[in-house]
Amino acid sequence: MEKPQFETFESPEWQKVADKSKKYGPLALTAEDHKVLMSTPPKEMLESPQASYFEILSPEELEVFLDEYIAGLEEALIDQRIRENGFAKIYLQDLEASFRYLDSLNARPEKYRDVSLDEIKAKLEL
Repeated sequence: MEKPQFETFESPEWQKVADKSKKYGPLALTAEDHKVLMSTPPKEMLESPQASYFEILSPEELEVFLDEYIAGLEEALIDQRIRENGFAKIYLQDLEASFRYLDSLNARPEKYRDVSLDEIKAKLEL
């Protein structure tokens, strides 16, 4: 197996996908994007490599996806180790980006329409 080349991280294609990921989070990424980033996509994405993760999730699966991020943040409120090791910050950034992506599509689930992450962010001191 050929080793990945670090120059890939400096390519315009890698930077474009990295910017997309930072701005819109994991829901906006396709299996092809994961390949460019040298990450592993969720296995259900492999059948439709050009579809975003959002596009392959059912409404119920989307809610579970968001529920898991909220649960991770709520756990971080209780467990200081999660805040200290950086996972809370990653969860928060991914959830904020996911909300931004869903809002750009006018597709945020009803359950999360009024959710603001500012209060959680303040409690986590992030």
